[in-house]
Amino acid sequence: TPLRKRNPKISKKLSTAIEKAMAVDPSDRFQTADEFKKSLLGAKSKTQQVAGTYTVVPPPPDTIPPSQLNDTDEDDELAMEEKKNPKKPPRGPIPPEKNRSEDQPFISPLKRQKERERKRRLTYIRFFIILLLLLVLGIPFVMPGVLPPNIRTMLPFLPEPATPTPTVTSTLAPTETLEPTSTVTDVPTDIPSPTATLTLAPTKTLIPAAVDTATAGPPAPITHLGGGSGQIAFASSRTGVPQIYLVDVAGESAVQITDTPNGACQPSWSPDGMRLVFTSPCKGTDEIYHNSSIFIINADGTGQTPIAASPGGNFDPAWSPDGQTILFTSLRTGQMEIFSVNVADPTQIVQITNAGNGIAARYPAWERDGSRIVYSVKRLGVYQIWIMNADGSDPKQIVRSGISFTDYLPAWSPDGGLIIFNQRCATTTCNPYLMSFSATDLSSVIAKRVQLGISIIQNIDFSPDGFYLAYEGVEETNNIDIFIMTVAGADRVRLTTDPGTDFHPAWRPSTTAP
Repeated sequence: TPLRKRNPKISKKLSTAIEKAMAVDPSDRFQTADEFKKSLLGAKSKTQQVAGTYTVVPPPPDTIPPSQLNDTDEDDELAMEEKKNPKKPPRGPIPPEKNRSEDQPFISPLKRQKERERKRRLTYIRFFIILLLLLVLGIPFVMPGVLPPNIRTMLPFLPEPATPTPTVTSTLAPTETLEPTSTVTDVPTDIPSPTATLTLAPTKTLIPAAVDTATAGPPAPITHLGGGSGQIAFASSRTGVPQIYLVDVAGESAVQITDTPNGACQPSWSPDGMRLVFTSPCKGTDEIYHNSSIFIINADGTGQTPIAASPGGNFDPAWSPDGQTILFTSLRTGQMEIFSVNVADPTQIVQITNAGNGIAARYPAWERDGSRIVYSVKRLGVYQIWIMNADGSDPKQIVRSGISFTDYLPAWSPDGGLIIFNQRCATTTCNPYLMSFSATDLSSVIAKRVQLGISIIQNIDFSPDGFYLAYEGVEETNNIDIFIMTVAGADRVRLTTDPGTDFHPAWRPSTTAP
């Protein structure tokens, strides 16, 4: 309780000195006896200092204006008036000491400082939380490609994701008619940039020339679109678990081939087009199919037979051009390596690659004559395109995209002159690109990005005549379906329209033995 509230006769300076000496917090008290002494001496009605210092005696009270009376005189007069007139209100504002409640808690300056710091920290925390929330909400607007296609359709106010703008151009002469053979011409390989220009030859014209019926011989055999049987095998989840289906490029409905309880995918045709090899179990478009095996089945869905099984998983099958062996990726050694299995004797399994500790090899694809294999090797966290002989000898990297890109799913053109593959960003999010590389000139290690005006293109497979491509794509429905188009990107056709996911297309070769 303030001393002046108990005894108004005490001067303000004296009460201040005593209250400071009795402060609850030691840091608020006098720190030395000398400080306390000076404060007590300064509380007298006359100015008095420590011996040895100057002393100034104030003038007589009658010479000082009433407004400049010292605190002691003013307080004494105030006390006398209160005794004479107890009901008279006090003059002027009430000093803080007289208005202080007895039960008001004491807060030291140190605690006040800590409270201020706590409020400042809360302000900073709220600011950073609001800033982080704004950044998270702004990502779909700045990078719409991060969201899956089905979610983007539910948010129509979001901008469309920007399609990468490669500097590759495809040229096609609209009026030129070609012979049944086609060639793909790459630009000079001395361009040290992955954004080189790829020039593709014009697509084959499928309109037959007019003939004189009077002199014409027997009717020529029907040439299917893309050559071969004019059919494409693919995996689809339209009935729940994925199964293998067969669809005609002319637009006929798809026919189911497999009926495996655990699902089937990754079809690959035998060279005579009469059988398929596939992977099962398959739950969807996984990167690695754990605990899976390789099976062979006839094109009509009969004769399903296991051909390669082992702990870990077996997947990525590729039937050889001579029909005698099948390449596949296996986890039987503890990491992904490429093996071959003899079709006539499935017990003959040979390891083709030996990539080394922590290095994976997968996605094998045959050259048309069966002499070489192109595949992917995973090193430094990214996939790279490599090539080797059919027996696994002389492996070497042929495309160097750096650690910012991952290259995967290579495919060899039927004429053996071109290798195409998919490429994704390794450090950021982007849609897969279509890349091209000359298989006849391995001196260049720079692939060329092909611009076809397609936002998503993956799992590409050449038609038997090399003029068309089948691929997984997404259009306005944001559903993964099977598409075909010319190698120049023209005559694009959507083959499947089912709401289920359709993936892993494989173009069927001719149904006659080579």
